[in-house]
Amino acid sequence: GRPVLLLPEVLPQQLTGHVGILWRNDSRSAQALSASLAMIKMAAKVSILNVDLHEEGEKALKLPLEFLRLHGVQAEAAELHDSHHRLDRLVDEYSVNAEVTLWVTGGGLSSGFNDHLVSNLIRRPHAKAQRAILINE
Repeated sequence: GRPVLLLPEVLPQQLTGHVGILWRNDSRSAQALSASLAMIKMAAKVSILNVDLHEEGEKALKLPLEFLRLHGVQAEAAELHDSHHRLDRLVDEYSVNAEVTLWVTGGGLSSGFNDHLVSNLIRRPHAKAQRAILINE
């Protein structure tokens, strides 16, 4: 599929300041990672979050971390600590706390998680921080 860049009305000062990658252990996430590599390489900081409920923490991130390392990108594994909230809300909270300026995700706009992600990160009042999202369709 092709990557689609969704931009909020108010752009961050530096789009590639902190790129966050939402990783599921599937081909769509791998395609999104590969398709967005040029933008990821421009980032000042890169974090990867495991959003696959069937995989355990950092073990699930071994493949994308190695892929990025082989392409000259230093990335860190990030953790979502509270399992009592919905995943999209945890990602939103991490987004604000870590000052993520661009999210990269696979799975297209039709996935339930991405729909919630778009709703939480783009469709919100101007007073709250907004984020750009690069989705691989």
